Amino acid sequence: MEPYRQYPTPPNSFYSPPYASPSSQRDYTDAYVDYDAYMTGTEHGTQEWGPLTPISPPNNEITVSISTSFHPDTDPPPDTMVSSSDGVLFYIDSKRVWNCCPTVFEPFLSAPITNPVFRETMITLDIPSTELNLMLHVLYGFSPRDYSPDFATIVRTIDKMPIFGLPPDRLIQPKSPLHDLLVAHSPVHPLDVYALAAHSGLRSLAVTVSAHLLSFDISTISDPMAERIGAVYLNRLLLLHVKRFESLKDILLKPPHPHAPTKTCTFEDQRKLTRAWALVCAYLCWDSRPDVSSRAVDDALTPLKEHLECALCHETLRVRIKDVLDRWAAVKPESWCTDERVYFVCPAHNFPRLVTIYPHFLPKLLCLCDTYVLMI
Repeated sequence: MEPYRQYPTPPNSFYSPPYASPSSQRDYTDAYVDYDAYMTGTEHGTQEWGPLTPISPPNNEITVSISTSFHPDTDPPPDTMVSSSDGVLFYIDSKRVWNCCPTVFEPFLSAPITNPVFRETMITLDIPSTELNLMLHVLYGFSPRDYSPDFATIVRTIDKMPIFGLPPDRLIQPKSPLHDLLVAHSPVHPLDVYALAAHSGLRSLAVTVSAHLLSFDISTISDPMAERIGAVYLNRLLLLHVKRFESLKDILLKPPHPHAPTKTCTFEDQRKLTRAWALVCAYLCWDSRPDVSSRAVDDALTPLKEHLECALCHETLRVRIKDVLDRWAAVKPESWCTDERVYFVCPAHNFPRLVTIYPHFLPKLLCLCDTYVLMI
């Protein structure tokens, strides 16, 4: 949370020691004076020192909290004062925020923020200072990393931005500070960031974060989370997993190319390699995940070389494995399918069906959870 400066209200008057008449003054020229203590004792007795009693401040003192990022001394000089629900004051330049977003705070103001009436009146918004501070950072193009907002605060702020007249899809662009901060949170909160991107229409962020969801079990997505993601982006996530499986199967489908028969290696001998290749590929396709690495594929195929005695077979297998690894590495993990194909399982028949649908029919189909179940 961003620290705020505490400005105490000055007291109505300053307290001074009581006036002493000249007749009551005494000569203390040889005495040691301690300004943090006072003298006590009788006129002819020994001088003693005691602690100074602090003066209590007035009871009506008021403390005002002002943002350290948006304070009166910023450049250019601010002309508008905004207050959060917890009483923190933010001083902003109305022209700067209006140029960034002409509808900023307009649902609450019923007028543009550049209206002269807001130069003399403080704007009070029903939003905590942590969230208002993040919104102003977005409008100014500042990075919020300096005060390290937690992920929950970021999500709440972006969800509230449309309420305050701030469109997230226009303000949170690729390479913007908040976009980069969300990407930094994606390894720890991949599904939450993806849902936030889908809910707010941040397509670029959703594409980037989807690479972290290849190892995620989509069957564990709850109904509220699925509703937040929405039909279109949920379909894209499903197709991302399906497309990865299909790409891996297509790459592994072709066995090593046979070479011309020799005296020591006939076509019948080469069929052993073809059968062994098919068994290993079946294992990879059955037990693999969408995020299977090239190293795992290489570890599964390389042991086939140990059982080859023919140098030509050994070379063709090496070339084929290299081709598989190169093609699998070329499949981008964040690539989305452009078609509208979805797998459905009918409980009555228990078999998957691949259907082609139009995007505007997808929300209705996703609601038929009692009849059809989406399948990866």
